[in-house]
Amino acid sequence: MLHDIGLVPAYDLGGCYEVDGAVAAERLGGEAGEPEAHARAVHDVIALHNEEILPPDSASEVVLLWDSAGTDVTGHHFADVRPAIIPGLLAAYPGVDFKREFTALLVDQASRKPTCPAADMIATGILEEIARAPFES
Repeated sequence: MLHDIGLVPAYDLGGCYEVDGAVAAERLGGEAGEPEAHARAVHDVIALHNEEILPPDSASEVVLLWDSAGTDVTGHHFADVRPAIIPGLLAAYPGVDFKREFTALLVDQASRKPTCPAADMIATGILEEIARAPFES
């Protein structure tokens, strides 16, 4: 749930949002009493989730988030989600105005941080992918 927290102004440290989010999530984990190794693993998962290619020895959690993060944004692998669980997921975690809000946050990041992955993602068409995602919000 924290993989995009670096897009939230309160957690924007001025760097690329995935790294800022990784720092915030690691800190939040430590404050919640997570062991240091687990908090660091959460950091690594989030810091790497926008990489084009993962290191070959990536932990399974890194691979899982890397491969699945697009489901909630662009609908990547959406057809692999069992239809029966979707209503419950959306009831528990509604994506109220998600497409519009997420798009605005990405555009903000890209305009302020043109060397970060958000700018590259926009240049290669993610905004159109978000608009075409197979869900309403």
